[in-house]
Amino acid sequence: MYVLIVIAILFSALSGIAGKLSANSTDLSSLTILPVIGIFFAYLIRLLKEKGIINYKGIYWLVFLNILFIFVGMFTTNFNIFSVKFVIYYVFIIVLLNILDKDMLIKVCKVLMYVSILLSLDIIFQGVKLLGTGVDLVNLRSYTLMDKQYYTVLYAIVLPTSFWFYFTSKKLKDLVILIVSIIACILFMQIKTLLISIPLSIYLILFITNGYSRKKLFMYGIVLLLIFVYLIITGNEFINQFYVILYYIFGMSDKIPLDYLKYVDTLIIRLEIIRNAMSHFSHNVLFGIGYGNYADIAKGDTIKSIARNITYDLPAEAESGVLLLLVEGGIIGLLLHFSVYVYIFRGFIKNNNKDDLIQNIITSIVLVNGIANIFQDNLNLLYWFFLGAGIYVNSGKTIAIPQLKKSFNPHTKN
Repeated sequence: MYVLIVIAILFSALSGIAGKLSANSTDLSSLTILPVIGIFFAYLIRLLKEKGIINYKGIYWLVFLNILFIFVGMFTTNFNIFSVKFVIYYVFIIVLLNILDKDMLIKVCKVLMYVSILLSLDIIFQGVKLLGTGVDLVNLRSYTLMDKQYYTVLYAIVLPTSFWFYFTSKKLKDLVILIVSIIACILFMQIKTLLISIPLSIYLILFITNGYSRKKLFMYGIVLLLIFVYLIITGNEFINQFYVILYYIFGMSDKIPLDYLKYVDTLIIRLEIIRNAMSHFSHNVLFGIGYGNYADIAKGDTIKSIARNITYDLPAEAESGVLLLLVEGGIIGLLLHFSVYVYIFRGFIKNNNKDDLIQNIITSIVLVNGIANIFQDNLNLLYWFFLGAGIYVNSGKTIAIPQLKKSFNPHTKN
């Protein structure tokens, strides 16, 4: 079972490599269905032998309501075969709740962390080469093994994992992995979403668990705020994009430097995505347009670039997981999905343990993914896997790992 899970996770995490190698190559993310089917069958065999499932209070009803709503949406809106994907993901969560243990989750996180080292080194190497030629780092995504959105998904897992490993162990190797990941992700790939979501999620976990003194947490917050202010004052590259957004919104496009007009195009595309999505959403605010139907409402729409004087097709992706859930599932669908987050964080507040390594890691990842999906559409297998893992580690039904050292034992209460 563990091998199948790792294969599915790696296919999903590294799916961007296939697209970079060849436009005609098979998307690795599409291959995740094979190990997922294997996981379903393996669990079915176990279920037939054990003739029972683990009793998780309330969550099965929440998952059932989400699945029921998807089926209702199929009949109240336009049926789309892609809506079945959401059903599979919710069923996958139920399966995970009955097969996961903390040892398995520790190993999965370690696999992703160690795989990320090679990708981080590639990013840094290509970034240094690019800087040597005088090319803007904005173009780095064209030279790396994967595109930027795939790295966002990966580092949303790797950065919290490497932080908590170092925070718990204080080992040099964990610190090195954390530093290399930060350099690759923040300084070179300039993934702004994670610059906000990761420090915020870690801060909240430390605050709730009392894992740090209130005085130190206060200082930590002040330092983060000062760093953000410094970046604004010094005009750092990714903060300049924030300036561009303000200039454009307040009608001062003529004051934007020519080099930054490309950011205006990005802003215009996102605003048009929101406008188009909300115009269709307004026709059925409760049930939305139906799961899997977003690509249909984006067909045929174009956007005029003011920087390059060319016309773009409106992307078939919503560019925001939250927007996608709202538009396709309506207010009811979004609230039902959000109820899973409420279940997770209610369980975390009730069952948190500052010494629980894997609980801190998984809950941080769930929080990072939730925040990141406001700005990007990252509702892939990794998202659903860690959503299920978040339910598991905060349910109070987790299994001990006796072979771990005491400093790494994620379930021993003081």
